[in-house]
Amino acid sequence: MKISKIQKYYSFNLVTQDFYKEAHQTSARYNNDVSEFTKAGLNSMYKKDIPCPFVLESPLHILLELYDDVEIKSNNTRLVIGKVLSVSKREISDVSNLEIDFEQLKGVNISGLSDYYTMTKIASLPYAKSK
Repeated sequence: MKISKIQKYYSFNLVTQDFYKEAHQTSARYNNDVSEFTKAGLNSMYKKDIPCPFVLESPLHILLELYDDVEIKSNNTRLVIGKVLSVSKREISDVSNLEIDFEQLKGVNISGLSDYYTMTKIASLPYAKSK
């Protein structure tokens, strides 16, 4: 993800089993004038009054405002922290309790740089309180 100091908004898009290989390609380094969407074979989607693109293929879109950008000198990376402004998704999950069913959305997780895993719900536990 390329976030510049002047870029105030960015999007988080859930990667699913349907396009994880294409999404993986966006981790390659491209020049600033090259579209990651085009190179990865994904489609960008803009929403009314939102200046940053979303991934059309994703069922879950989160709009964030840049809150902080922390340099991690030990491994020459950055920790980008955003304030969530909106969450939108396709209507295929149960929203009765405002939870997102990642298994139903066919979401995937990544471990390290290249190992992808499916999401399977194992339980819903009550809010933990000190004993």
